[in-house]
Amino acid sequence: MTPLPSQPNNTAVPKHYPFILDADFSNDRTDGLHSEFISAKPFNHVVIDNFLSPDHARFLSDNFPKPDNPVWLDWKKRSPHHYGKLGPGNSSKFHLLEPDFKFALHELNSSVFLQFLERVSGIDKLLPDPYYQGGGIHQILHGGILDIHTDFNAYTRLGIFRQLNVIIYLNEQWEPEYGGEFELWNAGRTDGGKCVKSIPPLFNRAVIFKTDKTSFHGHPQEWLAPPPMTRRSVALYYYTAHKLDGFEYTTLTDFQGVRSKDLPQSEQTKPMGRFECCMRSLARLTRHFFPGITALKTRTHEIAPCLNPGDEHYRAYVGPPGDYDLVSAMVFNLLTCAGLRQHHRLLDIGCGSLRVGRLLIPYLNQGNYFGVEPNKWLVEDGIANETGKDLMKLKQPTFHSSHAWKIFSRLSIWTMRLPNRFSAIAAQI
Repeated sequence: MTPLPSQPNNTAVPKHYPFILDADFSNDRTDGLHSEFISAKPFNHVVIDNFLSPDHARFLSDNFPKPDNPVWLDWKKRSPHHYGKLGPGNSSKFHLLEPDFKFALHELNSSVFLQFLERVSGIDKLLPDPYYQGGGIHQILHGGILDIHTDFNAYTRLGIFRQLNVIIYLNEQWEPEYGGEFELWNAGRTDGGKCVKSIPPLFNRAVIFKTDKTSFHGHPQEWLAPPPMTRRSVALYYYTAHKLDGFEYTTLTDFQGVRSKDLPQSEQTKPMGRFECCMRSLARLTRHFFPGITALKTRTHEIAPCLNPGDEHYRAYVGPPGDYDLVSAMVFNLLTCAGLRQHHRLLDIGCGSLRVGRLLIPYLNQGNYFGVEPNKWLVEDGIANETGKDLMKLKQPTFHSSHAWKIFSRLSIWTMRLPNRFSAIAAQI
């Protein structure tokens, strides 16, 4: 464990302001850190104690969002592979963070920090992720785990390739009985992998490691600190515009099944509303009359066995990937039962990766499907993987890349420009 020299505090800046990284941030230590990084086992990494100045680390700790902050996604609806793990998913809710804390996160995407990482890793031309996809901040509740895994390293949204992970721990008064040690494995579970290094998540300790399909990591040991103490960390990912030679790149997070825990079932025991009852009845009818849907769902798991909702994959970004085919069939059946016919003109708001559009486009007459989706890459991946370009040429659907609030403001203008107004509007939320 390499401690960095203490960073000087800027006494002219009040403590409630974020700390600005100096232009020579730890410059005098990068040669030694680089040597440690490239020689480390089981894959390139370095562990650095006293990473930030004491006041800087204290600032991050004092302003870290509590578990009840609405910035966090609901972990109970995510995956058994990261039971009890809170994460924001991306930066879409960062406006809910304390403003100076949010600025401090942006500072870790600055040129000064990128240059530091380039010197440590030897990887040039690193890029930050302004969306903080899958990262930013993480918090593990009592009993929480993170299964051993490798991360996605092909970032479809920006067309860049992940190279480094940086984790800064903010756990004060950690004791061995609290567990939650960060483990580095030499291979996956099916290949006989085992833990080679166990790293306690100590306060102001940073771990920088190369991100590829051989960097198996996680914390399968439960976090057992007494509540309300949680396992807190800042997690940042860095990319390059091009692939590095000799590495595999995929959009999947590959969980190894070393450790998982069943998610709470409380949501399933709540009284169902009329809409939920309708959708569940429709699901039963779909399974009865379209038994092939079960096979399609199995195929989804074969294609991407470890995808989680929100992952950078066209089937996962729009919801549970295992339900991709089922949801498309349910919504299509619902629309047709409600009277949608081939000659109708349909506006699909939030069409995503054409989960439903792939059924609606061939069903509707030529030119009668209009899709709206702010994430253009989702539509492109849906066409490439689900419908094919030949169907697009035949049916000539129209796609508009715009945010929902913009399309609603323009909806009346857009519809009046069409020869006929829309017969139906579907909004997928």
